[in-house]
Amino acid sequence: MKIFFIVFFTSLTTIEAVGQINVQNFYPSSDNSTFTLLRSNYRTNDRFNLRFVFEHVENPLSVVNSNGQETSNLIERVSSFYVTPKLHFFPNFDIGANLPLHLYEDSQTSNRFLIGDSRLWGAFHLGWEGSLLLVPEIFLPGGNSEFFLSSDSLGYGLQIAKSFVWRELEFIINLGIRHFSSSEFQNLDYTLQSPVGGGVIVPISESVRLSAEIKKNFLLKGDEENSPGYFLLGFSFDFEKKNSLFIAGGTRNYNYSQPEKFEGVTAFDLQWSNKGEKVCTFKETNEYRIRPLTKEELSSLKGLPYISTDQQRISLLNLGEMTARVDGNPTVSNSQVVFAFDYERAKDSKIVGGALNLELTKISEENSTSTEVLCLLNFGICSGELFTHSGWLENINKYFFKTGSVANDYFSHQFLTKVVGKSGKKKIFSSEVVLDLEELIRKNSKHSTLDELFTNRKDNSIFIVVADDTFVSVRGSVVLQEEKLCK
Repeated sequence: MKIFFIVFFTSLTTIEAVGQINVQNFYPSSDNSTFTLLRSNYRTNDRFNLRFVFEHVENPLSVVNSNGQETSNLIERVSSFYVTPKLHFFPNFDIGANLPLHLYEDSQTSNRFLIGDSRLWGAFHLGWEGSLLLVPEIFLPGGNSEFFLSSDSLGYGLQIAKSFVWRELEFIINLGIRHFSSSEFQNLDYTLQSPVGGGVIVPISESVRLSAEIKKNFLLKGDEENSPGYFLLGFSFDFEKKNSLFIAGGTRNYNYSQPEKFEGVTAFDLQWSNKGEKVCTFKETNEYRIRPLTKEELSSLKGLPYISTDQQRISLLNLGEMTARVDGNPTVSNSQVVFAFDYERAKDSKIVGGALNLELTKISEENSTSTEVLCLLNFGICSGELFTHSGWLENINKYFFKTGSVANDYFSHQFLTKVVGKSGKKKIFSSEVVLDLEELIRKNSKHSTLDELFTNRKDNSIFIVVADDTFVSVRGSVVLQEEKLCK
């Protein structure tokens, strides 16, 4: 954490401190594309990660007179070397540390190596696929306060990070609060601090990224105008699948009225793993409209859950079609309604979730109204309940269920739980249902995950059927959530 301060001469003999005296304020993160910013959607399954960070800052501690002009530099330059180990414990939890060593150059003494305060931290990935990052942290005094490399007191804090992707650009927001037990210098109280930062990462290719980040450490009980901050432009490159190089350059400023100082950062990331490839959570959500089948698709359609017999004919309907209207409501009877959606899958991505959004109507006077089924035809997986009345047993397609199965009753329970009206003796079921794709395939005989079902497909069209008395409106969609895999 490199924090810097500026002092003002109010007379020939009096020095007033107006900035933070610990020149080590900005600790490196364990992310491979930023200096200190935390990314909520960056994680690895690697058991151990080790990051080496070298930072160089010119004139980190200046003396200015009452007119705001620099008169000298108490510290000519500081070159800092950080070792940042991180240990991956659970899918959503990591722990790590920052261990600093500084090459210190000032105007009074010869160059020397000095240690700084260490930082211990944990990282909790919260929400859907780690959409929010919570980082508690502890600061251990051990640095040399005589040379402005320690806060000289125990500290603790909490940071919150949020990342989101828009048109391939990743935006980062960091907010935090930190407290040190006895961090004061002359008139300055820096016991309470708030690090605030933001940035953007621009992917150039699968292994090359550009970035920009800005951060400010506000002194909430001190002089906020002189709170230290930095701005960096960075370049990161992945090589040999598991290792990364990050180089950045920019400026460090400590006072709005003072010139900014040069800052340079170089970081090298190594991964050790017993779990295989590195996995990023570069998550995207895409929505696709459902559509009717074309004539060619209808003519080549094979393998439906029901078939027609001499005793009972089963109609085949396309999306939005009906067999009749009852009191103005579209109805379907003894029919199978087919539809599809076309999706685009990013290269090197993983399907981590999704939902099927449908508008459905059923009007029936059957004693058993829960016998409706929805099947994902490409996968041979159904959810719901088959109509097993003795007069319908011959209509169940035994060839379809040799390779397919009714995995669960999730569909019928989501849809047929509430009667919204009556038409004579007939009950009317109508609702907008949101069907979780993971729940639809739960307990399937193939024991396949959602991503496994969507992997290695020759086409990008998924065909669906709903049977046997349910009308399906054209107003429907499918949402797929993808997680991009890092190389």
